[in-house]
Amino acid sequence: MPAKVHRAARSLLATSHMLIAAGTEDVQVRLCDIASGAFAHTLSGHRDGVMTVEWSTSSE
Repeated sequence: MPAKVHRAARSLLATSHMLIAAGTEDVQVRLCDIASGAFAHTLSGHRDGVMTVEWSTSSE
């Protein structure tokens, strides 16, 4: 990962995936697959570095 990670979180409810969300200083959230170690998705469009991430407690 090229950017500093400010915060990482995993879903405690997820049954269909094993992802960690990582908020980074380069204005992206990266979803990392725990099983493979690869990036599964990148969520971009934030205006500043992402300082915190959190999964919904009502859904995956």
